[in-house]
Amino acid sequence: MEKLLPGCSALEDLAISGTVGEGYLNFNVSALELKKLRINLDTVEDYSLADYNDLNIFVRAPKLEYFGLKQTALSNCVLENSKSLVKATIDLNYHTATEHSGFAGRATALLAQICNVKSLSLSAHGLDENCDLPVFGNLNQLRLVLHRCCSWWAELLKRSPNLESLVLEHDVYNCDGIAEYGFEKMELLWHPPELVPNCLLSHVKTICIKRFLGRDDDFEVAKYLLKNGKVLNSMKIYTGDFFVCTKEDMLEKLLMFERGSKTCQVEIA
Repeated sequence: MEKLLPGCSALEDLAISGTVGEGYLNFNVSALELKKLRINLDTVEDYSLADYNDLNIFVRAPKLEYFGLKQTALSNCVLENSKSLVKATIDLNYHTATEHSGFAGRATALLAQICNVKSLSLSAHGLDENCDLPVFGNLNQLRLVLHRCCSWWAELLKRSPNLESLVLEHDVYNCDGIAEYGFEKMELLWHPPELVPNCLLSHVKTICIKRFLGRDDDFEVAKYLLKNGKVLNSMKIYTGDFFVCTKEDMLEKLLMFERGSKTCQVEIA
């Protein structure tokens, strides 16, 4: 591939998909006109990742506007110049990848390289409230996949002062891969942060929550956002393929929650 790309001087859109094994791999992408890059790399079947230390991706694309990365094991990813980035999608959805000792450091290093984007979609296990997240000063659209093992996402809101649109998508699986059918009495794993993110108080106008199943965690998140969304215009909620109570019961409970914005409309579908 590294021999092929120099001959594609006008290349603007590149998608790379494949499976890599354990061991050392330097993966270089260099294309001066490239505007959109999507990388989807799976690992071999052994997901213990104990020796998975030498997967490196280097990207040299000074005109890059969109970057998408999906991996089961997070590589050491270096974007040589990411100032032109407008949108990014980062999918680190495989829970076992957090067993890699360098996962959190690599994840935060990657986020620091894309912190100038205006739109971000992020799914990641293994981060916590104490991780060194960058400030996303330009971010106005954010999509987050919420995993039950993660409570760090409110910290990301704190570092997104100009956020206007928030989409939350609940993961429908436990972190051991078992679907949460009817487990409405599970222990709460998310708790409200002591300080409310400034974006909720002054900027966030629309919130969409997807795969809302009616679990306690789901309601606590919605309750927190409704209470602290001071300029919120609408909250739209979409249920998943299965849920633990009826839509009517969901809406009745949601409408009882305190609202920080008198103009906020709550809808459920």
